[in-house]
Amino acid sequence: MFQGIVLASIGNDAPAGSGETAEGGADRRARPAIGRLLIIAGVALLATTSAPLTAQGLLVEAGHGNGVYVVGLGLESPVLLSSRADGVAVSLDFLGRIDRWRGHDAQGGNDGLWDASAMPIARYEVALRPGLDAYIQTGIGVHLLSQTQIDDRRLSTAFQFGELLGAGVRLGERAQYDLGVTLQHVSNGGIKRPNNGLTFSALALRYWF
Repeated sequence: MFQGIVLASIGNDAPAGSGETAEGGADRRARPAIGRLLIIAGVALLATTSAPLTAQGLLVEAGHGNGVYVVGLGLESPVLLSSRADGVAVSLDFLGRIDRWRGHDAQGGNDGLWDASAMPIARYEVALRPGLDAYIQTGIGVHLLSQTQIDDRRLSTAFQFGELLGAGVRLGERAQYDLGVTLQHVSNGGIKRPNNGLTFSALALRYWF
């Protein structure tokens, strides 16, 4: 399901250097984006009323895609919704991050920006043996960028949507060490053109307190 979301978003992104579309077409593209924003806002509201957002996990990530390097730090909240039976756990966490994007060649433009994001993360985890768990995870959230262009990639709006798909393992007596990989996509969902977006893969390290 998530892969369909990512592919649809990438398909809606305009190639670098493309121009604005007709006003009517922009309005039609904005409607699903507004609907997506309302869904995300509802999930975030539920999260803030269901559990205190004190940090439980510390995240460090580094990745690359579309000629852009991404490094960042994040804090993950306590589990908001969770069930565990027969060594299987399903949970919903809330992740806040600050990332730095760095391009290869600004070509007279901007070669770096800051990215602040908030995202609910749904995780399915299986205990393989004592001290070793495996998981898959997915999330949809929102991003706020300090600039709307990096290298020749024009993002057009500071507000962006984010999508994440990941997998990894947790190690240790308390499963406190977490090593994962993620595929992430950031774009404005067609709110404004050009909408080049950014797709990147990353290595993610977490320590759970």
